[in-house]
Amino acid sequence: MATTTTILKTDEAWNGQKLPDYLVGKTEVVINKVLIPPKTNLPWHHHDVMSYAYVVRGEFYVVLKEDKKEKHFKQGDVLCEVVDIIHRGENWSNEECELVVFYPSIKDKNLMVKHPECENSE
Repeated sequence: MATTTTILKTDEAWNGQKLPDYLVGKTEVVINKVLIPPKTNLPWHHHDVMSYAYVVRGEFYVVLKEDKKEKHFKQGDVLCEVVDIIHRGENWSNEECELVVFYPSIKDKNLMVKHPECENSE
């Protein structure tokens, strides 16, 4: 017999931000596998769309640029990402972190907007 277990049901991102309404336009769902090498930071970026991640293996931190708020996620965790807030993922461990990220979006919408101007303003 099949069973269903809800692993995430929320109207907020991991930092408490209320999620925006869904976008209007031609629906496009994107699912990405993201590998974060050990001792590596992703670039500072923001998302124009909602996204949800499942940590397949490893661990990482999400750090907000403006207030330095951070949260730790590990294997088996799910998270609802922040929208329109500059942040990055940081893998402080000695092992690669693997995420599966789901983007319910609209066709041709930017999923991630990088902020290279933030890289040297630690």
